[in-house]
This record gives sequence, structure tokens and C-alpha cells, in this order.
Amino acid sequence: MNRILSLTKRYCKELGVRPSKRLGQTFLVDEALLRRIVDYAEIGPGDDVLEVGPGFGFLTQLIAERARKVICVEKDRRMAEFLRKRVEPLGNVVVVEGDFLRIDSPRVNKAVSNPPYSIASPLLFKILDMEVELAVLTLQKEFAQRMTAQPGTRGYGRLTVSVSLRANVERLEYVPSSKFFPKPKVDSVVVRIIPKQHPPEASHPRFGQIVAALFSQRRRSLRKALRHLLDISGSTGEVVLNRMPRSLLEKRVYQLEPIEFLEIYRILYEEGVFGDKI
Repeated sequence: MNRILSLTKRYCKELGVRPSKRLGQTFLVDEALLRRIVDYAEIGPGDDVLEVGPGFGFLTQLIAERARKVICVEKDRRMAEFLRKRVEPLGNVVVVEGDFLRIDSPRVNKAVSNPPYSIASPLLFKILDMEVELAVLTLQKEFAQRMTAQPGTRGYGRLTVSVSLRANVERLEYVPSSKFFPKPKVDSVVVRIIPKQHPPEASHPRFGQIVAALFSQRRRSLRKALRHLLDISGSTGEVVLNRMPRSLLEKRVYQLEPIEFLEIYRILYEEGVFGDKI
């Protein structure tokens, strides 16, 4: 008998909780995997840990056994109230009711979460902005593959570029959909994310916009993509194109290395070419 699955079903019934498959709201119900997730995060008595979407607190309890403090952020009022009764008596757990994407970031040094699929991308970048030492997240398999894709491959895109410039990402463990309740249509992967020193431009919103705009024409050469997106003409266009290394201009967008997108961004910025189309 799966103890966590039985309790999860019971708590859902008691609270009237109906997880939304559309939003990727599902509960990880494999206790051995939950323990491995805590191990992956290497949590110790000096760590303050963030957990987003704690569900019924099964992972929370395991984190609290090792951490100095756990801050759980739960959007659903009923579940937040339930969690307070269940985990705050542990003495080192604080439950915050709210939308993690809208509240002020708590001061922590690690993040460990099984977040809803629907908020994976904004959650990831908010955690990176918090400058934590390490994060262990359970993410949709396709999302994790895009994070770690190589230039020139199908999954390579804006997400890959933005994340790889700011962090080292390691795929730790494949998680089949059968480990969740209710069972989602997709599988998941546990990843460990370790932020690294990065150029400040890599975390600037404008950089992300530039990368996204270029990837909207991923199979064009950089030369053609720039002409189309920036509507370059006359002397300004020639100045920009002349400053771009020829080796980059001839590459297709999806073949560019992450560091090359930074080089492109810097040239565009220095030449003041930031039109409304970007």
C-alpha cells in the first residue's frame, strides 16, 4: 500500500481539492523519490529552503528534518491553512499563502520544489534572480530537455540560451507519470540547477526579448533574421552588419552558441538598434 497516495486521496476529499490537469497541478506520491530529492539538494542544518507548491507537505516534512528553516509558498487558501496545522508545529516551517510569482522573494539559499508545470518557466527565472546556491526541481520532461538542449538541435531555443548563461543544469532522474496523482499525460525529470557568475546582460529582460525575437526565425541566417526583425536599411544597417563577425552572420539562428547571442546583443545595444519590433 502506498501510504502517501492513500493520504493524498484522503486529504483531497476532505478539503474538496480537485487538481487541475490543465495547469499541471499534480502530487508526487513516491516516498522514496521524495527522499532522493532531498538528498540531491544536499540540505544541511545551516540551510534555509524555499518550497513552492508544497501540496500536503510530504516533501516539506523531509526537508524540515534537515534544514534550519523551510519557507513554503502555497497559493490555495484551503491547502495553506491545512499545511499550517500539519507542518508549522515542526518548529522550523513557515507557510506563506500567496502566488509565488507575485510575492516578494523570501531570503533563502536553496530551493526544492515539485511546482505545477504551468509556472515552470517564470518560477525558474525568479529563483535564478534570487541568487540561491542550488535548486532541485521536478519539471516536465520536455521542459527539462529544452533547458539542456545543444545548439543545432530541435529543442534548442530561448530557454536553453537564457538558462545556460546563468546556471549549470544537471538532469538527475527520470520520473514516470505513474509517480503522480492524478497521473499526468507527460513524464517528468528531476534537475539540479547551480547558478554561476554571468554577464549582467544575461539576466536583463531586453536580452530575453532579443533572443526570443531571433528564435522566431530560427532557421534563417542571422543576417536575414536581423534584416527582417530590425528593418535595417541605409547606413545604420551597414554599420550593424559590418560589426557582426561574418562567421555569425552566416550561421542559422538555432546554430548560434549562447555566448554568441550575448555578442549580438552587445553590438545591437551599442549601436542603439532597439526598435519596437524586438
